[in-house]
Amino acid sequence: MRPTRENPHPTIENAIIEKRRLLAEERFVLKVFCRNPEFLERAARDTLKKTGAAATYEEKLRSAIKYQYDFGIKPCQWYEVDTSSSTIDPKDYSVQETLTATDHPKPIAKEEPPRLDLFSFSLLSVSKTGAPSPIRDPIQIIGWRSSKAENEVLQTKADSDDETIREFGGHVSKTNPDFVLTFDGNSVHWPYLVKRADKTKTPLRVGRDGGPPHQSLYGHYSLIGRANVDLLNFADDLYAVKNKTIEDVAKYLGIELSSQNPIDETAYFEHWSNLNQRKNLVKHVEEQTEAVLKIGQEAIDYVIQMSALSGLPPDQVIAAAVGFRVDNYLMMETHDLGQLIPSRMEQPIIPYKGAIVLEPKIGLHDNVASLDFSSMYPSLMIKYNISPDTLITGRETDDIFEVPEVRHRFRNHPSGFYRIVLTKLIEARKTTKAELKRTAPSDPRYTLLKAREKAVKVMTNAVYGYAGWAGARWYSKEVAESAIDRQLGLEINLTEVYKRILFTEAKKKYAGLKTDGQIDVVGLEAVRGDWSNLARDVQNTVLRMVLEDAKPDRAATYVKGLAADLRSRMLPLSAYVIWKTLTKPVAAYEVNAPHVEAAKKMAKEGWSVTAGDKVGFVITKNPGKLYQKAEPYYRVSTDDIDYDYYVHNQIVPAAARILEVFGVKEDQLMAEPASQIRLSGRSERG
Repeated sequence: MRPTRENPHPTIENAIIEKRRLLAEERFVLKVFCRNPEFLERAARDTLKKTGAAATYEEKLRSAIKYQYDFGIKPCQWYEVDTSSSTIDPKDYSVQETLTATDHPKPIAKEEPPRLDLFSFSLLSVSKTGAPSPIRDPIQIIGWRSSKAENEVLQTKADSDDETIREFGGHVSKTNPDFVLTFDGNSVHWPYLVKRADKTKTPLRVGRDGGPPHQSLYGHYSLIGRANVDLLNFADDLYAVKNKTIEDVAKYLGIELSSQNPIDETAYFEHWSNLNQRKNLVKHVEEQTEAVLKIGQEAIDYVIQMSALSGLPPDQVIAAAVGFRVDNYLMMETHDLGQLIPSRMEQPIIPYKGAIVLEPKIGLHDNVASLDFSSMYPSLMIKYNISPDTLITGRETDDIFEVPEVRHRFRNHPSGFYRIVLTKLIEARKTTKAELKRTAPSDPRYTLLKAREKAVKVMTNAVYGYAGWAGARWYSKEVAESAIDRQLGLEINLTEVYKRILFTEAKKKYAGLKTDGQIDVVGLEAVRGDWSNLARDVQNTVLRMVLEDAKPDRAATYVKGLAADLRSRMLPLSAYVIWKTLTKPVAAYEVNAPHVEAAKKMAKEGWSVTAGDKVGFVITKNPGKLYQKAEPYYRVSTDDIDYDYYVHNQIVPAAARILEVFGVKEDQLMAEPASQIRLSGRSERG
C-alpha cells in the first residue's frame, strides 16, 4: 500500500492503521471512517485505487450490522441506554414514549423476555376454477386472534374486499402487537393480502408506523416496529415433524386442536356458495387462527433465543436459511477475534466427498434404533482443529494433522476460529443443560432454557455443513470434506426407537412404526406431481398395514378390494383431484399435458389462468388421449370419473411402490385373489 496525503473521497472523515487477521495471516489494514454510509462502497473503491491496497473488506456490510458488531449488540437481549427527550411524536409509531440515545447501549444481566403481545391471522379466498388468484378473487374471510384473548372473523359482504382489508389493518393497529404470526404467511397470506390491497387501492396499515408490509432480505415480509414470524419456517426446524402442516406441528407440540377434520380446499367454493355451509368455512378459519396462535406461543421462546444467538432479528432469523444464520453468527464471532470479514461470493456448486450412506437391508426389521451422528462433526472439527484459517496449502509438515483419504492438512496450533467458536457453543449448551436439570418445569425460566439449549444445538450442528455451502463467506471445499471424513470415538445420540421399520431399495428412504403407534415416513412420501389425494391415502394405509402386521397380506387384500369396487366406495370428488402448477403461460406449452389442457378449457370459459397458478383436474371417461380426458374438477361429478385410470395409474402404482419390496407386483394386485398372491418373502426380521 502506498501512502497518500490526498483524501480519496470527500465523505471520508478519518483513517487509522490497525492490525487484523485474514485467515491465518496478520495484516496491516487501513480502517476508513465515512460521514455518510451511502457512499461507503464508492469511498472504498476510490481508496483502493489511490492507495494501491490489495483489497477492500466489509464495505458492503450494512451500517446497522457494523454498529452491532463494533459494540457487541444483539437483538432480543436487555440493554441499558442513556437517553434524552425526543421531538418525535409517539403516536407516529404507536408507542408510549420516544427518546433519543445519548450513548451506546450497555448490556445488563437480565434474561426473561418482556411480556410480548402476539397476533395471529389466517385468510381464505375461494375460486370456482381451482386455486384462487389475487388478480381476480377477493379475500372472503380473514380471521385474527391475539394473546389478549381478542378475536374476530371478518367476512367480505360484497364483490370487493376493500372494506375487509381496511378493517383488518384497523384491528392490527388497535391491537398493536409485537409479533404477527402466520403459517405459510410469507408464501401465501402476505403476498395475497398485499396484491389485493394494491388491486383495490386500499391502504394496508399493519406496521407501527401505519405503513404496509414490504418483502425483505430472506423473502419474508417486514412490518416496521413488529416482528412478522411465519411458523412454517419454525416447523422446518422441527426435524421430527415430517409433514409440515398446522395439524401435524400442533400434534407434535402437544397442542389440542378444536377440530380434527379440516375442510379440503377443493370444497371451499362449495361451502362459500352455500349459506348454510358457509358457517363451517368461517369456523375453519377461526380454528386455523387459534391453532397458529397456540403454535406461536410454543415457538416464541425458540425464535427469541435463536435471534439472540445468531444476531439476526426475530423476523429474519426464522425466515433465513440455516447457512445465513451461521454466516451472521460467524461474522460476529470472527469480528471479535480480529478477523477481516470477506464479502460473500456465490461459489459454483462443486461436489465434494460426502458422508457414507450404506445400502439398506431391504425389507422389514424389528426393534431398530435411530442414532444421531450430527453432534459428532463439531467434536471432530474441534479435536483436529479443522478450520479455514488452519488449512495448509504449502509444504508445511510440523505439528499438523492430515485427514486420511482426502489428504487435506491442518495446523494443530494455534486454534482456528472454528475450534474457538464451536468450543464456545458446546460449552454454552453444557451450561444450559446443567441449568435445565436444576430448574423445575414449573419455573418460567425452564421454557426459556429449553429453547436456548435447542437453539445452540441447531446452530452447533449447522456449522459443520457451512463450509461447503455455496453462499458461505468462508467457503472451503477442503474443510467440508475433512469435517465428515472420520467418524470414530465420538459421542452419538439416540433419537428414536422403532417397533418395526421398512427399508426399500433406495438409500435414505424408509418408514418406521414408533412405539406410540405413529408412523415416520422418510423419502417414501407420494411426491409425484400427478398423484391424487386418493393415491397418497392408499400409500399411507399400505405402509401402516405392513408395518403393523409384518406381512403384506392385509395390505394386498385392501388394495385389491379397493381396485375391484372403487366406483361403489362413494368417495368424494376431492379424492380424485390432481393438482399441478403451471410453470409458464398456457400458450407457451408445446406438450399436451393434462393440467395444461384443463387450464386451456378454463381459459376458454373466460378465466384468467397464468404461470404460477395451481390447476385442479380430474381424469374423466371422455374419449381420446390422456390429456383430452382431463377436465377442471369444478366441471365434473363423480359420475364422470374414469375409475379404471385411477385404479391402474393411481391406486395400484402407489401401493406397489411399497408392496414390491415383498415381491408383490402391480399385476398381482389386479388379478387373482390376494390370498393366492405368491410372495417372495423379502423380509429381514430380527
